[in-house]
Amino acid sequence: MPKLLLASYNKGKLKELKALLKDLRVDLVTPEDLELFIDIAEDGNSYAENAAIKAQTFARETGLLTLADDSGLEVEAMDNAPGMYSARYNPKPGASDADRRQYLLERLHAHQRPWKARFRCTVAIAEPHGKVYFAEGICEGEVIPQERGTHGFGYDPIFFIPEMGMTTAELKMEDKNLISHRARAVRKAIPIISDLLGTLEINAMGQGEPTKREGSVQGRLVEISWKSRKKLARELHDGPVQAVAALAMRVSIIRRLVERPSESLDAELDNIEELARRTTREMRYLLFRMYPVVLESQNLEVALKDLVDKIQETFSQRVWLSLDLDVINELGEALQALIFDISVEAINNARKHAQPANIWVRLNRGSDDTVLVEIEDDGVGFDVSKVNERYPNREKLGLSIVRAWVELFQGDLDIVSSPGKGTMIQARIPLNPATVEDLTHET
Repeated sequence: MPKLLLASYNKGKLKELKALLKDLRVDLVTPEDLELFIDIAEDGNSYAENAAIKAQTFARETGLLTLADDSGLEVEAMDNAPGMYSARYNPKPGASDADRRQYLLERLHAHQRPWKARFRCTVAIAEPHGKVYFAEGICEGEVIPQERGTHGFGYDPIFFIPEMGMTTAELKMEDKNLISHRARAVRKAIPIISDLLGTLEINAMGQGEPTKREGSVQGRLVEISWKSRKKLARELHDGPVQAVAALAMRVSIIRRLVERPSESLDAELDNIEELARRTTREMRYLLFRMYPVVLESQNLEVALKDLVDKIQETFSQRVWLSLDLDVINELGEALQALIFDISVEAINNARKHAQPANIWVRLNRGSDDTVLVEIEDDGVGFDVSKVNERYPNREKLGLSIVRAWVELFQGDLDIVSSPGKGTMIQARIPLNPATVEDLTHET
């Protein structure tokens, strides 16, 4: 698994970053994990410069892709101070977060409220050779004179978000990670990290030559399809998914605002909150189906394991994997994408229609230099011949797209089932499918 170094010694910040990056399925390491202690002078003239200094220094030292950030609280009444100096905003040696908050409030009392402010964060991602990429996030709010909440760190207890009715220190971690400045910056950085880790992994393996998919019509079609899905997935994540997740958060805020809640109101709020959270889980699962980042940044094994985890979490469906890793290592990117799609469609078809207790996914080497993919369930099963007779002109079981992709790769898709004995879907695909151009020349 590729590594991503989080260049910080701040435990509160590291906790947030790990929560924000947990779905990326990379090995998140810290300087302390590597027993690496570097004192860096953050003497840049902007958040971006400071973040780049940290990221580049640690990347050069370790040879790892490195993420660092620089952030600050900007208070309008104080000409956007403390800004870049937020972490050092107190002349007292060894000042704590509480000391810095108090120091800021003492200087704000001379100004009329509201004390409008914003948190700003710039994330830098540095490659070992020095190239740096940036992403920025902003969270608007105001500073209040009394501390509220026990979560978070730094200035969180006095940073109030009016539309939320809470300080960032009162927000649960999962809610803060929807709206905070750091969360917004990291979300923008995740596609960059994914792309870079995919590139670094290929370089580290010494695979500079073209992959199997390059130059083939099949591979080009898969690539175009996946680029479209990637774009749609990002739009879905940034729009409806975030909106539904925010809805669940606002329900908890409504509870605080209602002075005399009744049992029926509480019950209805519980139902709304649970519906919003369940919908969020299902939408995130659909996002993963549409575009699994780990398949691009890592490989089919990791993507299928992630798929199984998400199906268990979302639908409480047991799915078991048996994978020949040697075969996976031989697969080009297009074939890995194809097999992932086959697995997703077959698993979901079984889950929806077969009422299975268990689903098995197996990937092995087949005969005649093929890969054999089997998806089996112990559900109700059916009579294949009767279904074929009843629907002679219609693709059965919702697998028309899968069959089309398998046949494009010169493979075969078979369905074996009988009532009460479950169903087996088998796909046999050449490990090195001929290109459409090759097939044309042969004819």
